[in-house]
Amino acid sequence: MRTPAGLVPRLATGADWRGRVENLALLLGHRRGTARIPPGLYAVGRPDADSPVLVTCNYPLTANVMRRRLGGVDAWVLVIETLGVNVWCAAGKGTFSTEEVAARIASAGLDKVVSHRKVILPQLAAPGVAAREIKRLTGFEAVFGPIRAADLPAYLQAGMRAEPHMRRETFPLSERLAVALVEVHNNRATFLWALPILFLLGGLGPGVFSLSRAAE
Repeated sequence: MRTPAGLVPRLATGADWRGRVENLALLLGHRRGTARIPPGLYAVGRPDADSPVLVTCNYPLTANVMRRRLGGVDAWVLVIETLGVNVWCAAGKGTFSTEEVAARIASAGLDKVVSHRKVILPQLAAPGVAAREIKRLTGFEAVFGPIRAADLPAYLQAGMRAEPHMRRETFPLSERLAVALVEVHNNRATFLWALPILFLLGGLGPGVFSLSRAAE
């Protein structure tokens, strides 16, 4: 869409098979570390000068989850360069930083696009970003939104007020399993060696080795 700062790509919202396939591939380790969303300003829905600005990283899995949750929302999405790393890890490594957020606000010409002076950052970016410095460097107030993208629509509808549950990270089994897939991929060579060794060890017993015992 056309803006006072130039043309801005529009992000699709809702579930789509391409996004699901890409997410699964990333969870399995495909192109992990090299897949990135180009940094810059994007539009969701039909935002205008009063629409909120959501800041996120350029890790595709994060961006895909976020855009799918923003159906029916009109907003600007400012993607910063985190070298393809998720929000929490990038904040810890220093790539989701005060300087990077400030630089992207400036390069996107955000002051020309919106009439307000506020950007919403993910809560898990807090270790890497100093809100006061963002204000000093850009004139934009930085506020921290909810932990999960799923809570963004309710957070925005409530006037950017987060309920207590939006501030808590519970890390349930489903999220742990998603991380486990990545670890299996990263250590696949070790698993290939370990599996036959464990099979042989499982067959040891009276009579030295039993194939049926190993299969059990």
